Order: sequence, then structure tokens, then C-alpha cells
Amino acid sequence: MALAAQYRVSPFAIASVNGLMPAAPLIPGQSLFIPDAGNTPTGLPWPLVFLTMSPSLAEQGRTLRLKARLDGEAVLSGAFDLHPLRFAEEGGAWYALQGIEAEAEPGLHSFTITVTLPSGQSTSFAQLIPVRRMDYGTQNLPPVDPLTIDPTVTEPEWEYLKSFTTQFTPARYWQGVFALPFGGRVSSPFGIVRTYNNGQFVSSHTGTDFTGRPGSPIYAAAAGVVVVAEPLTVRGNATLIDHGWGVYTGYWHQSEIKVEVGDVVRAGQEIGLLGSTGRVTGPNLHWELWVGGAPIDPMEWTETPFP
Repeated sequence: MALAAQYRVSPFAIASVNGLMPAAPLIPGQSLFIPDAGNTPTGLPWPLVFLTMSPSLAEQGRTLRLKARLDGEAVLSGAFDLHPLRFAEEGGAWYALQGIEAEAEPGLHSFTITVTLPSGQSTSFAQLIPVRRMDYGTQNLPPVDPLTIDPTVTEPEWEYLKSFTTQFTPARYWQGVFALPFGGRVSSPFGIVRTYNNGQFVSSHTGTDFTGRPGSPIYAAAAGVVVVAEPLTVRGNATLIDHGWGVYTGYWHQSEIKVEVGDVVRAGQEIGLLGSTGRVTGPNLHWELWVGGAPIDPMEWTETPFP
């Protein structure tokens, strides 16, 4: 309780992110992660003097945000499970953003920060981070083209997109919250477990679907650089935009793509038209947002400014 009062943080939050019972005794010299704190916890490897994580309890399908400060020259790196953490410097602080898949196992997950000095010497700080289960519901969809649920087609296409979304651009192109890419009705939310062709194919929905009139304009949710603009079997006419810092948005099933690879787009720019190409049950826009190689709920970014 005294430590929680010192940092003005809930004692239950401290216990949760450190894998402790709320009343567990502390060992002198023990390193502790202080969530959402405005002060510096002790026990961090020098020159790392400040480290916060938000939210204090990570959730399936959401974004984990890390902020750090250094008192000296060093390079920050790390990992959340198998995802490498990439840090970018802005305004004297270092930030890392990492998405947590909707299908991530609830419970404790490994989290490591490594500080590397100019001499090459490195020190690591490790914790277990709890991830909370989210109930996104289920949905049974009408029949689709069997080719679009064939693993020999779906898996290579997934890996193709991951070859882009796992890349890290040090520049940050976006500012503030993301805009909605389409003004139509949301027909299928993120994370819902969908069943195709009477259970032949089951998957978690990796984006948000909007329905509307075919040929209606689709807009870039934020500024960035186009890295994919081509027809795909499952996703139809597809556009993928790099927003920097490992953040990407995808726009699937378009009737027409209006940008090319390499184009620099601004927030709100028209980039395509609503269609029904690829694996669809009607005209719609499937909108995805990837953070650190993981698809997460894109609607979170329309409500919360990052970093």
C-alpha cells in the first residue's frame, strides 16, 4: 500500500502487472513495473529511468502502449511474447506500440525490455504481463466461394500481408485519432468468431466491416504511404497503408483501387470505392488496423489518440 501511495497507483494494478498477490511481501532490491505512473520506479537497468505501460491490464484485440525515458545514450529493444518491441523517440521520450491479437491466450505473457549501451553491453528487464479475455461473440455467415476458405490460398495470403505489417518505419505519419474510412453502417465488428460454409472454416474477424452502396468512396483513416494496392483472392481489391511506427491499415473488397504503391496519402483522402470482391457475402468494406504485426480493433484508434 505504501508503494502504491508513493506512485499514486492502485495496489491491485501493481500486483496484477507484476504477477503478485495484492498483499505479497516485497524483497529488498526487487524490480517492479509501475503501471500508468507519473514517477520513476526503482530497479530499472541504467540508463532507463522511466517506464510506463498502459493499459495496466492488457486486453485481447487492443493496443499496448509503452513509454520510456533514458538518462544517457542507449538503444531500447524488447519483446512481448514472440513480437519484437520497436521503440521510436519523440519529444525526449521513447515509445513502443504493440497490438494483442483477439486470439491471444488470456493469462500471463512474457514481456522484456533490453537496454544496450554504446559499448555493446546490454541489460534486460523482464516481467509477466496479464492479458484479459474479451468476449466478441459469434456469427454464422452465408456460403462463400470455397476457394476463399481454402488453407492453401488463405495462409499464403495472410503471410504475404504479414511480410508488410511486421515492418517498422521509424517516422510517424499520423496525428491524433484515426478517422472512419467509410460512413456506412457497421455490419460486422472486430473479433467476432465467424463460421463459413456450415463450419468448414472458422476464424476471428480481424477488422470492422461497413456496408453501403457499391461504388461509394473509401477514405484513408490517417496519413501514410501505400505499400499494397492490388487484387487478392480472399481480400479482393486491397490497399494497405503504412502509417509509421509499425502501424498499418488495410482496406479490402474494393470495387476500384484509386492509389498506387508508393503514394503518400493524407487523412481523409479518397483511396478507393466500396465493392464486393474477394471473400464477401455482399458489398462491404473490411477495414483492418495492425500494430506491431498484430491485427487489433481499429475502432479503438478512432477513440484513443496514440502514442
